[in-house]
Amino acid sequence: MQLRLPAKASAYYLATGIAVKAIGVLSTPLFTRLLSEAEYGSYSFYMTILTVASSVSSAVFSSGSLYSGFENLSKSGVCKSAFFFSLALNAIICILSFAFLAQTPLLVLFIFLQLCCDSVIGIYAANAKHSYSYSKVCTLSVFTSLGSVIISLILVSGTNIGYLAKVYGPLIVSLMAAAAVFPKIARHVKFAVKSPEMNYVADSTIPFIPNAI
Repeated sequence: MQLRLPAKASAYYLATGIAVKAIGVLSTPLFTRLLSEAEYGSYSFYMTILTVASSVSSAVFSSGSLYSGFENLSKSGVCKSAFFFSLALNAIICILSFAFLAQTPLLVLFIFLQLCCDSVIGIYAANAKHSYSYSKVCTLSVFTSLGSVIISLILVSGTNIGYLAKVYGPLIVSLMAAAAVFPKIARHVKFAVKSPEMNYVADSTIPFIPNAI
């Protein structure tokens, strides 16, 4: 019985991962037809920066330090430290993007908002995985992936904002998902952050950044 639950969760995660990848692959030809070569090139450059930034930021909640459940984390102070450490890391990434990668302030703001939403969703997903709530994690993944494509297609077809439609789509869906799950983690996040817990999160995160990239 103890082995059946992890095995079932793994099967769900595998199926969800395949579904999410399939959505991305199948939607790509649609956007290459709707966007010009220059617009798609601009979007690809934006996504390259966001992908690297997300890899670094995701090390906070993929390092294993959060896989202990909210109740244990709220008592130890790790949850709130991970949350604020993630926000600080996102801010540093965006400052570097603006300083060295010639991104406009608006795109840097979009990157920061996307990273913050991903952090909230990632912390929630880490707790859900701890409790084997695989249906919640899988539903959230499919919702963000499919919803991003649908909203982006609507914006590309109905507006003249070009590649920004592909930026707005995932951001809008991520904001919706983060707003839905944030109340579930908010009660475990307080504004008082102590040094030992922050050091623990940093020590368990920084070594994973090269692997995350």
